[in-house]
Amino acid sequence: MNKITLSVVTVSLLMIQACADSKLDFSEEPKSSTPVPETSTKPKNVLFIMADDFNHWLPAIGYYDQAITPNINKLANQGVLFADASSASPVCEPSRQALWSGLSPTNTDLDGNSHAFIRDIPGHENVVTMNQFFKDNGYYVYGGGKLYHPGKMGADDTDPNNWSDLYTQGTGAPGGSHYLWQSQADTRGLVKWSGSDAAVEDANDTKLALHFAEKIKNYANSEHSDKPFFFALGLFRPHLPWNAPKQFFDMYNPDDLPLPQGYLANDLDDIPNKNGSHIFAEIKQQNVWKEGIRAYLANMSYADYNVGLILDALEASPYADNTLVVFTGDHGWALGEKEHWGKFALHDQANRTTMIVKDPDAKGNGEISRKVVSMLDLYPTLADAANLAIPAHVNGNSLSPLLAEPNDPNWTKPIVIRYNGTLIIKTNQWRLVDNGNQSQLYDIVNDPNEWTNLYGKLGYETITAELKAELAAWVNAKEDGIPGFDTVGTGDSDTGGEIEPVIVENITDLTAKKFGCSIELSWSDKSGEIAYIIRRKVVGEASYGNLVTVDKDTVKYIDDTVTSGVNYVYQVRPDFADAGKKVSNNPEIVPDPC
Repeated sequence: MNKITLSVVTVSLLMIQACADSKLDFSEEPKSSTPVPETSTKPKNVLFIMADDFNHWLPAIGYYDQAITPNINKLANQGVLFADASSASPVCEPSRQALWSGLSPTNTDLDGNSHAFIRDIPGHENVVTMNQFFKDNGYYVYGGGKLYHPGKMGADDTDPNNWSDLYTQGTGAPGGSHYLWQSQADTRGLVKWSGSDAAVEDANDTKLALHFAEKIKNYANSEHSDKPFFFALGLFRPHLPWNAPKQFFDMYNPDDLPLPQGYLANDLDDIPNKNGSHIFAEIKQQNVWKEGIRAYLANMSYADYNVGLILDALEASPYADNTLVVFTGDHGWALGEKEHWGKFALHDQANRTTMIVKDPDAKGNGEISRKVVSMLDLYPTLADAANLAIPAHVNGNSLSPLLAEPNDPNWTKPIVIRYNGTLIIKTNQWRLVDNGNQSQLYDIVNDPNEWTNLYGKLGYETITAELKAELAAWVNAKEDGIPGFDTVGTGDSDTGGEIEPVIVENITDLTAKKFGCSIELSWSDKSGEIAYIIRRKVVGEASYGNLVTVDKDTVKYIDDTVTSGVNYVYQVRPDFADAGKKVSNNPEIVPDPC
């Protein structure tokens, strides 16, 4: 049995004192003047906490031990910590849209920050989001902070009509003059960090946490107390810029911080599409790598402080023993692994996050699950744990078996990730990035840091073929085999029949060649497509941009908008209408001058 041991660190006294100064004192308050029925007769409440860009550096996971997160550690000791949890996509928007809708990016084609809302996608206009599902089942559903993307609650793309009430104030924390650094390579102006002298309680993330703590404290006397509650809040830190009160920076000495264990010099040598970060190159060149790690950890600790305010309020309330609690990030964040600084990547660190589920009735509480799971699993898990029928449209799996037995040997379900048109399948032993001649294959049991790309190597042909077949079966099952897939949104399990499968194919023979001072693309025609989407990016950029959409049966396109000397990467996506869009291999080329 893999029990979590809480480590005691002297510096955590700072956070205890900060909690004492947070203007909340539950010690002298009666828990409630309203009697609360026994948990066996009252539906379970839900407390759902997200922290933006919170990766898998929680000490108990075992990857990076120096993060000071006593409050999240405590929650992990009370629930089940999923040590190998991944997002559905390594970017805020598709990850969050998948989480709240229950639909994989393989269904929605939302696999980048395109600023699209799930209900804007044809066929998904009436999808039942998780917050709507609980509201429709009699819950008082209250949301605040960054839950959807982009951020502020109340906007059209935060599903405003399917919450009972909303907290619409801002998130984050101000910057200051301490430990200040800013990247010159980042044109967005986001890659920077600083410590502030501002009072902790004046920062927006802390205001958000204090507000939800008060909601929990006062719920028994509220007009909604006859209903179970679903409280969801999204903290903005540790999202960039890494600004936090100075006291959280002071918890760490950069000289004492090790580099991430997953870092290996020249680790990109066996990856065909080298996707190193120019920002990370700048950080190394300026010798601020450990300062950057300290800034990220400071923001993790600041997020942990705010989580503590909320969990303390729950613990002091009459609902402590009847509330499902979730803590999760929205994806991962690399701090030098694979020469990368950030998310927006096919590497495992860009998807790995911290995920904890506490069900007061779960037999596995206090244990660590090492099974591969997805954030897509949270929607069905919460429905299941609340004794509600899981909506038919959701793509994830209920984690109830793992809440009972966290390392159940029978749990062999793969997870599927999609980013920028590329599919990834991960099992308990293997991770395959299925990207044509730029594919990657890792044995994550024997090579957990993914230092050796096995794709195309002798002896791995069979497992590669098996994983590709399993990936295709997963995608087809989720896209074409879900009852009610054409009529998602009712929340019922009998809203339609299965869709007749449509056979669709990726393009595997896309070529790019010089044509004067332009680039000529060519590929083989597919059957059943309605159009082809031509996409391009510069090597090193995170995302493709759409150049043009051409008619079906087109097999050639000339790009005359290129700049000589620039290294471009191309992608052509066949669009099969209701069957979805597929991808292609990704040739690189540098055009000649005119």
